Amino acid sequence: MNNLSILSSQDVRELLDEYRHLLPVAGLLAGLALGYRFGRHSNSTGPRVIKAPVPATSNGYPSDYYDGGKQVATPYGDIRVYEFGPADGERLLFVHGISTPSPVFSKVIDRLQSLGKYRVALFDLFGRGYTDSPDVPHDDRLYVTQLLIVLRHLGWDRCSLVGYSLGGGIVADFASYFPQSIDKVVMIAPAGLLVESSLPAVRRIAKSPHVPLAVVSALQGLVRPRAHETKVQVGGDRRDLARVIDFQDRQHKGFLRSYLSTYRNAVIFDRWDVFERLARTELHAGDRCRAIWGSRDDIVDTQVVSANLVKALPACEVVIIDDVAHDVAASRPDDLADRIHAFLKGTTKQAK
Repeated sequence: MNNLSILSSQDVRELLDEYRHLLPVAGLLAGLALGYRFGRHSNSTGPRVIKAPVPATSNGYPSDYYDGGKQVATPYGDIRVYEFGPADGERLLFVHGISTPSPVFSKVIDRLQSLGKYRVALFDLFGRGYTDSPDVPHDDRLYVTQLLIVLRHLGWDRCSLVGYSLGGGIVADFASYFPQSIDKVVMIAPAGLLVESSLPAVRRIAKSPHVPLAVVSALQGLVRPRAHETKVQVGGDRRDLARVIDFQDRQHKGFLRSYLSTYRNAVIFDRWDVFERLARTELHAGDRCRAIWGSRDDIVDTQVVSANLVKALPACEVVIIDDVAHDVAASRPDDLADRIHAFLKGTTKQAK
C-alpha cells in the first residue's frame, strides 16, 4: 500500500503549512533525483558502492578502536570486522543500531570482559563506520546476509547475539532463521515492533518509496534526530563516541543513503512476522531470549514496544534499567553489561 495513503487531510494541511517554504527546493531535488536515477543505471553491471573512509588511527573513529580490525571483501563492498578476547572464551557477536557504529559497545564490552571470559566480535553495518554503502535496499535480507558473511569470516558455527536498537531487530530476524547456530539472544531496546501509524506525518512520508531519497535528504533532520545512542559531548578522549559520530557524518559519503534506506526497509516498524517466527524456535521455548530497556526510552518506546514484544514473545523476559533513556549503552554501560552477563553465564557449551 502506498504509504502516503495513511495520511489524513489534516496531516497534509499541517505538512503544507509547516514546510511550505521547502516545497520549491523539494521539487527541484525530486527532478534531479529522478534524472539521476534513470541515468546512472544505464551501464551498470552490479550494485553501485560508495566506499567508506579509509581506516586510519588518526581519524575521529580510530581504526584501532578495537583490536583485531580487518576489512572483509564482499559483493556488497568491504565490511569492517573486529575480533578479540580469549580464543577459548564464550563467543559474543554484537550488532549496533541505525546510527552509531560498533564503538557504541566499547564500555559495555570492557565491563563484560572484566566479568567473564568472552571472545567478542563486532562489525560496522553497511553504510556505517568503515563499512561500504551498497546501492541496494537496506532490508532484512541484506542485514541477514551481512551477518552470515561475518560469521563465515570468523569461522564461528555457534555464538550468542547481542543487538542494540536496529541491531536488536536484526539479531531477532537472524535467530528466527538460524536458531541452531545461536546460543542466546540479547535484544537491547530492539527495533522491529515500533508502530508506524504513530509516527509524525513527515516521517511517514519519508518511508514512502514514491518520495525520492534526495527529497528526504533535504529534510533529514526531521527524519534522523541526531545521536540518540549517545549524549556524550566531543572531548579529548580518542575513544569518545561523539567524535566517532561526527567523523561518520562528515566523512562517510554513503551514510545518509544507507540510513534512509534502512529506515524505509529494515526491521523497524510493525514486523510482527519476525518475532512470531522467533517465537516458534527453540530459542524462545528454551528461555534463551532476553530484552533489556531503559525506563525512559522514548525512541524505541519502553512502554509501547516492550508490550508489543511481550505479546509476540511471551516467554522472553523484559528487564528494565531505571532512569535511563535510549542511550543506555553509553550512559549506563556497567548496569547493562551486568545484566547481559547474568543472562549469559548459564550458556550451554559452544561448538568449536
